[in-house]
Amino acid sequence: MSSSPHSSGAVIATTSQGEEEADENNNYKQRALDVVKIGAVAVVVGVAVPLVVVGAVKAVGFTTSGIVARSVAAKAMSVAATNSYSVLPVATAQSIGAAGFGFAGKAVIGTTAAATTNAMIQMKRLEEAREKKLKKSKL
Repeated sequence: MSSSPHSSGAVIATTSQGEEEADENNNYKQRALDVVKIGAVAVVVGVAVPLVVVGAVKAVGFTTSGIVARSVAAKAMSVAATNSYSVLPVATAQSIGAAGFGFAGKAVIGTTAAATTNAMIQMKRLEEAREKKLKKSKL
């Protein structure tokens, strides 16, 4: 901040152009960093989640050769079929166990991760702006 005399002799505080450019440059860098974070989380989650889910589905008995006898998967199939429950979750798990996730499934997971990360970053920015405003109001 610099001071400049007003025509009436009063001193008015003004922000220098250099400070404004520095603030704008910092905002640009922060936004670029946020984009990198969002992309990185989307890629990591898009790769890791399908691997973990497929591993878990296979561990409970949904395999490439079908449902393993006397497994959790076999019990789930039996319960769903005999109690008039929907067999859709069992069929979905069987499909994932046999073939894994397709491109669309991975895209949905990655997009969801990116949207969630973006929301978290925006909430952090809002909180920082509130704190900054609160500090200014106390001065």
